[in-house]
Order: sequence, then structure tokens, then C-alpha cells
Amino acid sequence: MALSYTTAAATPTTITVAGTRVFLGTTASDPATDTYTEIGGVLTIPSFGPSDAEVKVECVNQPVQRAKGSTDYGATTMTAAMDRADAGQIALKAAQGVKTGNYNLRLVFPDGVSGRSVLTSTSHGTLVDVKVQVATAMEKRDGPNNVVTLESNLFVNSAPTITAAT
Repeated sequence: MALSYTTAAATPTTITVAGTRVFLGTTASDPATDTYTEIGGVLTIPSFGPSDAEVKVECVNQPVQRAKGSTDYGATTMTAAMDRADAGQIALKAAQGVKTGNYNLRLVFPDGVSGRSVLTSTSHGTLVDVKVQVATAMEKRDGPNNVVTLESNLFVNSAPTITAAT
């Protein structure tokens, strides 16, 4: 018997990466009430999401069985054009020096009012909040046709919370 697939009739909403803003908060427990500092010069937006480990049972007299194990929300890298005066980049470097606690990281997508990644108390693009630890905040120098960058490795320690644009 063949499988059949159907799709919803609604038109999907496409959100571009261009115009997305990245903010670092504090270790406050509630990201909705935290105070954020925008990270300037972001070149690559971090990617994250749940991934379950594979639990494999291999008995000698039956087919292999698989199950889901522990969930990992990922580790990701974010790169920014180095700006030693940027408050967000300074905050990232400070967070790297803290060995405990999870910082609030917020992405604001450009699907808010007028298609902009606005962030006010009454209007904002789609928000994606996660808890992270900043593992590295390293200056990276490549070849002559590149800028010095700040490369930050982030350990994601929570499921993403998504708030629709208003």
C-alpha cells in the first residue's frame, strides 16, 4: 500500500535572515522581563533546536529496536565583525568568563511591523528565546581579505521559546 501525503492549503510565512537582530540578556530566570543588549556586527545567526540521542537495542534473535534517548538542544557558533566598542560583544566576552548560569539569548526576526525586526514593549518581530552558556568569545583572524571577527560558541541549554510577531 502506497503512502500518501497532503499539505495544508494555507500559504506559508517566509521569514528572511536579513534584518534579524541578536540580543544577549542576563541570567534572569524569565526571558520576557530580562534586559537585553544588542550584539552588533552579527555575520552568522546561531542555529539550534532539539535533537534526541538514539537508544539502540540489538538482540541476537530479533530486529534492532530504536528509541529516543536524552534531548540535546545543541551547541552553535555565532560570528560577528569584531567591534571592541560594541556593548553586545563586550557582554558576550563577559559572559564567557562566567562558568555557571545560563544567559538569555534572543533573536528578533524581521516580520514585525512594516517587516522590520523592531523590539518595543508593544511591537516586535517573531522572538526566539533560549538559555545559553557562552563557551568561547574568541577573536579570529583569517587571510588578508577578511575582517577580524568575534567567534562565539554557545551551548544551548533550553528549548527555544517562540513568540509570534505583533
